[in-house]
Amino acid sequence: MGSSDDDCCYIYLDFNEKLTSNIFANKMFLRVANLHKPNPLVQVNDLLFKGTFDECVGTNLFFEEVEDPPLKTNIFEQDTPIRLKPLVSQTKIIKLKQAKLPRKVTSTNQCKESVILNLNQDYHTVLEKLEQGMLNIDDIAHKEPEPTRDEQFDDFSFESPDEISTEPEKEIETLLEGIEDKSQTTELEAKYERLKRLARRPVKRMKSPELVEECDPEYRNAYEYHNLEKQICQSSDAFRSVSCPIIEKSFVGGVDIDRCVLQGLIPASSNLNRVLTKDEQSKIFAIDNFENLSLPARYLVLKEHVSRIEELIETTSTEELKETDENGRTITDICDIFRRLVKALEHAMAVSSEGEELTVVSRTDLSERPSDEYVKYKYNPAADLVTSEEIFSVDDWIDADEDVKRDEIDDSEDSMEDADEESDQN
Repeated sequence: MGSSDDDCCYIYLDFNEKLTSNIFANKMFLRVANLHKPNPLVQVNDLLFKGTFDECVGTNLFFEEVEDPPLKTNIFEQDTPIRLKPLVSQTKIIKLKQAKLPRKVTSTNQCKESVILNLNQDYHTVLEKLEQGMLNIDDIAHKEPEPTRDEQFDDFSFESPDEISTEPEKEIETLLEGIEDKSQTTELEAKYERLKRLARRPVKRMKSPELVEECDPEYRNAYEYHNLEKQICQSSDAFRSVSCPIIEKSFVGGVDIDRCVLQGLIPASSNLNRVLTKDEQSKIFAIDNFENLSLPARYLVLKEHVSRIEELIETTSTEELKETDENGRTITDICDIFRRLVKALEHAMAVSSEGEELTVVSRTDLSERPSDEYVKYKYNPAADLVTSEEIFSVDDWIDADEDVKRDEIDDSEDSMEDADEESDQN
């Protein structure tokens, strides 16, 4: 500051985005103190800020708005609606942090007075006064002294801590109460952390549209299968590793239970290791719910579909085998697609497994493969859950059986074609 009252000092105040623009649009109370000290103080209405001096990046320019525009030397220069006159430049700034107002310590000997609030005022009027810094506490409250009491109370005599006898039973009860409070707090914190993790994950993954029409018809089937394989082999956000085992009955490690509850597939439950019913299993372990299943769970679901389709092919007549769906595929073509997806999932699990490298050995039973990781994928549920309708049945399907069944189907198709040719010749 200068020596006279006319001298002024311009400086930039950085409130660190703690103040909104509407505060400066209205009338406000501003007070600055201790500019000559390392930590100046700035008060805006009822807010107090404590600052520190710092250098700015570049130079801060201060302007003053003038009514008459200055004389122009260029006659072709157009007038602008903003008329500013440069005043001074400054490189110093004050970085401010909000601080709490110091409380006055009142002595206990003073007479206490009860405060009765006056609630007859308009809420918007009081709020406007508060924003403008014009609110007075006397406007909304009036104080009345407490009524005098004629009764005299004698001072109570307190026993010293040494005279109080300690009882072991009370000490044990106090310790048990502390342990129960800690257990409740720990369980509440675990539920809060689980809720935060669930809030960070999306409810559903956004699917990009497939541009099938732009593909050449000659390569359309390969293009569609490629997109389908990428979607099936893409792991869900809830499963970081494919080597996590699946817990029996609750299926934790293979199913994202939280997301299934959010999507309304199953009802919510407070039990973290809930036992899924048969109806809930049929809704969860489905192809439409692959986004909430891990890769091993998808692998088991697809293998179950392959076994069901093969049983259906064996009991279907030759005429029904020739029938096609809306995409022009027979039931044999659909079974081949499922087999290829099972092979693709085997390869994806081998690549994604953590630890030692896994190799898929063809024409070998999955239970006989040397890798220990595949033992986790071969999951046998409890005896009370194993039924013919459950998807998690005993896994006895091997690659050799697949090739034999495929050869039998090919032989039956060849014999049908030969019979048709002979009938045409006759």
